[in-house]
Amino acid sequence: MHPGQLHCRLQFAILYEIYVYGILRPESSVIGSGRTLAYTVVEGSNTFEVFAVDSASNRSAPTSVAL
Repeated sequence: MHPGQLHCRLQFAILYEIYVYGILRPESSVIGSGRTLAYTVVEGSNTFEVFAVDSASNRSAPTSVAL
């Protein structure tokens, strides 16, 4: 299995970790899908990364966006 591939394919069981400027924001991390995140640290551009983590602690590659 590819190292970035998650073992758990059920979205409701996957933890999505949210990082802002490389710092984990546990209060913004969610389990499952269907949620919207609205979060900024500073006025202006903010950089976010999202990692998906399955029940076996496998982590996806990050999805990054600057807003």
